[in-house]
Amino acid sequence: MMHWRSTVTMLGLTALAFIGIVAGCLLPAARAEEPPATAPAAAVSADHAEQMSASMELFKSHVRDILSQQCLHCHGGEETHGEFDLSTREGLLKGGALGPA
Repeated sequence: MMHWRSTVTMLGLTALAFIGIVAGCLLPAARAEEPPATAPAAAVSADHAEQMSASMELFKSHVRDILSQQCLHCHGGEETHGEFDLSTREGLLKGGALGPA
């Protein structure tokens, strides 16, 4: 039987991994300037939609509850410590006073 602290640690690491995946995949695109007219469009892998769907399910089933219970008290809504607002996707991708998350 797993101790509750181990479970919380595992869920926390899952949340951080998901945030890393989302930020790693989406943040460079969010920061990129308009590409030159001659630049070819970036190819999307054949299983991209499947990967995104699996990531969304992971977020909904595990990560969202952890963020709501452990993080949004200080990083969401009216109160945002370190200018890091996790209440919106845009806030997560933007990062806080120390830069992108």
